[in-house]
Amino acid sequence: IAFPEILPNTAATLNAYLPLFDGFANLNRYRASSRLESASTHDLNWAQFQLKQDIKLKFYEAVAAQKLADVAKQNVKTLEDHLQKTQVQKRGGVSTQFDVLRIEVQLSDAKAEEIQASDNVEISREALTEVMGLDSDTRDVVGDLPNPELSSVQSLQIPKPEAREDYQALLARDEATSQLSKTANVYWVPKIGLSYQYNYYNNRDNTFLDGQNYKNAWELGLSLTWNLFDGMASIARSHEADAEYVKSQKLVRQSALHIPVAFDNWKKRFETASVIYKAKVLNVSRAQESVRLAQEGYRAGTRINSEVLDAELDLFRARAGVVSTQLSAEQALINLESVVGRKIESGK
Repeated sequence: IAFPEILPNTAATLNAYLPLFDGFANLNRYRASSRLESASTHDLNWAQFQLKQDIKLKFYEAVAAQKLADVAKQNVKTLEDHLQKTQVQKRGGVSTQFDVLRIEVQLSDAKAEEIQASDNVEISREALTEVMGLDSDTRDVVGDLPNPELSSVQSLQIPKPEAREDYQALLARDEATSQLSKTANVYWVPKIGLSYQYNYYNNRDNTFLDGQNYKNAWELGLSLTWNLFDGMASIARSHEADAEYVKSQKLVRQSALHIPVAFDNWKKRFETASVIYKAKVLNVSRAQESVRLAQEGYRAGTRINSEVLDAELDLFRARAGVVSTQLSAEQALINLESVVGRKIESGK
């Protein structure tokens, strides 16, 4: 006597499960994912803004390094010319060995500064190439340092934290961790779902392609799952999520407290650099007039060569001071723009 087999030899099964209630964990996970997506968008915008700021800063540092190198080179050339004149005057009995040694010491220091300035040009150029994401760049750095304008920051007020993309990203992550914390805290809630199963099977023979021997069956029902004990793993995950939420809140608070402090700091630095810049520019004008008077006095016989040299060295130092002050002002302005979260236009 042959009996049909109860268990199918060949079967295809489709299972479907629809959660009906899980303590709103799925809803909270969806909200968290949505806020994380928003945070990623804000992070991208902030990263692009910061990259532009970094490139601008490195560019101005390269320009300033080139200008300082030019000043150092001119300083060496001037000292070499004066040394040659002084040596000739020594042979004529006008200058002394003291004058020659004094200029040689100054020339030695100037050459060391020239080498250091040349190294700074290469270093700043490589830094600019790196931040631009290039393997190499042989183009000349062409440009000038902007003159700091005090009026560009006088009307600025402490920005609202929400105006910055990075702060918005922190807020979005804070909301996401809050939702994830709620999700982790419903581990004790039983889960109810609607389940469905469809079977297409053959329990008559061992054939695989004979469609006449296949039957179908389905079932529909409610599913209840209640996890009573999992070795405290759910409790640990809940505590971890709560700690992440507390950490996120602290980061948001820290960022909100840092913004006004950083704003006052960089605004004051820019204002100070702007005032110093005007004084440095005035010093250049005075040094140029001093060089002119010293040269006229030397031609008239009322000044000596060392006095002309001192006046020219003062002029070089004044020019270097202007470049350094311009760079300091631009560094402060770029950092201030990062605090504000936007480019600062003149007078705004």
